[in-house]
Amino acid sequence: VNLGARNDEGQTPLHATDDGALARLFVEAGAPLTVKDDNGQTPVERFVERLGYASPSDAEVEAVLAMAKHGGARAAKTIEQTVSAWEELETHRSALRRIRAALG
Repeated sequence: VNLGARNDEGQTPLHATDDGALARLFVEAGAPLTVKDDNGQTPVERFVERLGYASPSDAEVEAVLAMAKHGGARAAKTIEQTVSAWEELETHRSALRRIRAALG
């Protein structure tokens, strides 16, 4: 898989996936984390935003942690801003604690 390839919406494979295990593999294989799609979103923003709709699985949380590890300060800031909205969601509290602990 060419991790830098773009589809007709400017999305890389990481932008397009909603599979936590696959996203983590992409990140660990060097997928670009800061490129923006045609809507102006990075893969980190798209992936973390989608997690707000349902309780994140362990694989999805691991993907977010990999993004934070490999994406530097900008990715960590994006993740923190997005997950802060989860505080009110009972189904997301465990994931929120894990992510915040990893972000330090």
